[in-house]
Amino acid sequence: MLAPGHRAAVLVGWFAGNLVLDLPWWQVGAGAVIARATSAGALSPDVDRTDHWPGPHRGVTHWWGTPACAGGVLLATTPPPAQWAILAALAGWMAHIIADGIFGRIPLWPRFGGPQWRGRWIRGGLRLHTGGQVEHFATPVLQALAGLLVIGLVLT
Repeated sequence: MLAPGHRAAVLVGWFAGNLVLDLPWWQVGAGAVIARATSAGALSPDVDRTDHWPGPHRGVTHWWGTPACAGGVLLATTPPPAQWAILAALAGWMAHIIADGIFGRIPLWPRFGGPQWRGRWIRGGLRLHTGGQVEHFATPVLQALAGLLVIGLVLT
């Protein structure tokens, strides 16, 4: 999935989750900024596409266990008043991995470098073409859904 799709997907997830979390409005807004920033680009699992990352693309950064382990440690060591920010960052990271899983594949086990471990992938959801017609249709639909969820949050 391309960056706009990742960003739209995480906003849907973040706003929907906040219907349950019931965070103050400023944390919902700030969390949306954090979640969006960690869903695509250099602060997301795609950090492995930058010149500063030594490993392969869709390696350890795209492994579901990375945000699960990091999130557990960060949530256990962060004071409760600041945990919403960790949840927002994790929402962005996980939304990216889930979307990549729908559009292709994600590693079952982490890859730290070297040859690919054949057969060690969770093979892809719907195997949709990244940047294809489905994504070009789904992205504005997700953006509209995120907008409706914001309206729902404002009205509740």
